[in-house]
Amino acid sequence: MELSGASAIVTGGASGLGRATAQALVDGGAHVVLVDLPGPRGEQAAAEL
Repeated sequence: MELSGASAIVTGGASGLGRATAQALVDGGAHVVLVDLPGPRGEQAAAEL
């Protein structure tokens, strides 16, 4: 999927299906904003993506 230059907001992006969706979007070239409950999993997911 070609998403170069696209932007996306992913709710629940720190884990599970939201995390997998965010990863697929990043792999396709999109800029992603993760939205989830505060905590270390969100920070870790953002750093890894």
